[in-house]
Amino acid sequence: MKKRIDLVIFAAAVIALYAVSHITGIGCPIKFVTGISCGGCGMTRALTALASLRVRDAFYYHPLVLVPPVYCVIYAFRNKIGDRRFKIITGVCAFLFAGVYVIRLIDPSDNIVTADITDGIIIKLIKYLGGII
Repeated sequence: MKKRIDLVIFAAAVIALYAVSHITGIGCPIKFVTGISCGGCGMTRALTALASLRVRDAFYYHPLVLVPPVYCVIYAFRNKIGDRRFKIITGVCAFLFAGVYVIRLIDPSDNIVTADITDGIIIKLIKYLGGII
């Protein structure tokens, strides 16, 4: 029962983070701070497109769009599949996300995942403080 409560709390925290990011216009907090897209960049748009049955758009925004929903189901039943299998599945998912992230980051035609540190709040603050001092 405690694990289910923890899962609900975690899901509520993720939803709250998405809501705050959307309301403030920040979007991705990682990209806002660093100027570099994260490995999940495009996932919200992909899931929204998938929910609207725009499958092609969903895979354009993030090619692993089906992995998080499937992983959530696997996570919910992780006790039934065993720790070893669950760890292997988690590792495969992490490897897939890392691989897709690197490919999208170096692909010049990909305009979803970008890396521009001058666009991050850290560099902007440094420049602002440099101008004051």
